Amino acid sequence: MMHRARLGAAALLVGFAFAAFPAIASADVSFTDAAQEAFGVDADGNVVEGSDRSGTFRMAWDEFIATDEGQRIFKDLDDESVDLTIDFKPEAEVGSDGHEGEAFATAQGLNWEEDETTGIDKPTEIKIEIADDTLGGAERISNTIHHEFRHAENNMNGNYSRTQERIDDRTDSFGMLFRNQRRAQLPPSATPFLIDRTPHWDRLQDELWADESVGREAKRLGEILGDYVDSDSANADKFEAQPKELTVDIELYDGYLKGMSGLQVQLDFNESILECGEVTDGRRTVCAANPLPMPEGQVFVAAAVMAGEIPQGNSDRHYVYSLVLDSDGQAGNNWVGFLDWDLFLGTDRWYQLIWSPVDGQWRVTVTQVGPNDVTTTVTSSTVRATIEGDTISWWISASEFPAAAPGYRLTSFAHDGFYTVADRIADVTGADPTEPLLVPDQLE
Repeated sequence: MMHRARLGAAALLVGFAFAAFPAIASADVSFTDAAQEAFGVDADGNVVEGSDRSGTFRMAWDEFIATDEGQRIFKDLDDESVDLTIDFKPEAEVGSDGHEGEAFATAQGLNWEEDETTGIDKPTEIKIEIADDTLGGAERISNTIHHEFRHAENNMNGNYSRTQERIDDRTDSFGMLFRNQRRAQLPPSATPFLIDRTPHWDRLQDELWADESVGREAKRLGEILGDYVDSDSANADKFEAQPKELTVDIELYDGYLKGMSGLQVQLDFNESILECGEVTDGRRTVCAANPLPMPEGQVFVAAAVMAGEIPQGNSDRHYVYSLVLDSDGQAGNNWVGFLDWDLFLGTDRWYQLIWSPVDGQWRVTVTQVGPNDVTTTVTSSTVRATIEGDTISWWISASEFPAAAPGYRLTSFAHDGFYTVADRIADVTGADPTEPLLVPDQLE
């Protein structure tokens, strides 16, 4: 059992307690009315005194301008005497020349003229556009803002925005400097529930450009670790004398639905950071037998953080980590089983991530339950399961569920291959499997 962790973008909506916001260079900077409202700034980009700073875009702006790198890049552009306009608009309108809707943000150099000193063509105007539905929390959006200012800098070096090399924030020295300064310079959140960031959240967020993914900060709500379960409640007391198995003890969890555009799913899943069968920097992605492309629309995201690191190989134990749901909201076809604490009670769709020491392989299986506990194996699915450190994450298109917000449960199970009672151990979200299913959050 464990406590509810807020691991999604909602977890990032916490304010930084800045004593004062630095004034920025403003001679040639202009924020449109929409951008002023979104970022809580005046036309020059200065934070409006007394304004609420808790909104995601306002937090992102505060993170950007609070760093030395944010100040540097603003000053350098101001010294160039270029007219810089920052706009905020729907994603479908971001961009120009037939490329609208292809990016969350753009930097466009306009009215290019030859510089008399250097002979280099430079723009006299630069327009930065930020989409009002940019994916992610404040940290990711602050990365996006900095990224577009880097494009503006490149414009001033004579590089046309559509022909210059792509700026990769993971290798760009200024991008890395900005991320490091943001982490080092910003004061800690005043929110009392934050715990240390795990390697999983840090790395996945960096690769997805910083948020959102499954978020990065979890709320500790007072869970007592080590309270395992068994599918037969009569065996519950055996864990008092049994050594604890931290790789099964669920410590944190989250589950939410997130709307994603075609561009988002293409970048995150289909070409992709979460590539089926790949192991990257210790993160393993496992898919169904026949993995399907992730379509745009609602994506169900869930994660469970264990009390100990999950062995990715060379273990003689059998492990099963599952996300089970009541996919249609109908009780008549839900699993009943024959044990009173069956881990999958009250669900009809099972996603299981299974480690077998017999062949030394991880695999994902998908099962649909029908009336009278009849089960059908589903071979084709959009599901992606990732293992990294102490964390299992799930990503599934909500098109696989008839219900708009299916109830769910996360489970973990370890056994010796024979399901010996004395050697098996399990955990679930909630006190035991008879509790009502969890309801996923709906993120905007």
